Amino acid sequence: MRFYKDILVTKSTPVNSHIIREHVLELLKYEGNKEFIKELQSWVVPKFPVTGGDLKSKGVRPGKDMGKIINTLKALWVESYYELSKEYLLDKVDELRK
Repeated sequence: MRFYKDILVTKSTPVNSHIIREHVLELLKYEGNKEFIKELQSWVVPKFPVTGGDLKSKGVRPGKDMGKIINTLKALWVESYYELSKEYLLDKVDELRK
């Protein structure tokens, strides 16, 4: 189940989230996994807690560095199964800038 949730979290945007969800549900139908289908239909995709504005307030300039940092933070967040807090992630920024 985690694999499918990770797809929804990492590939969804406000514009395409319904399409990504439908694709994942179709994949589950193809695999015959009715239990996961029911769970994913009602699952609310968590929102990544860190924004570019948060990084700007930490002194990170927009551009490649910001992109790398936000991608690394998002990977940490996904790895934690979406549990790391905004504060924890922002505390990692200085470490990642080195």
